Amino acid sequence: IVSYPDDAGEHAHKMG
Repeated sequence: IVSYPDDAGEHAHKMG
């Protein structure tokens, strides 16, 4: 699973 910063920079989304 790779976590990347949200477009808004509020939270980190997890994508795997």
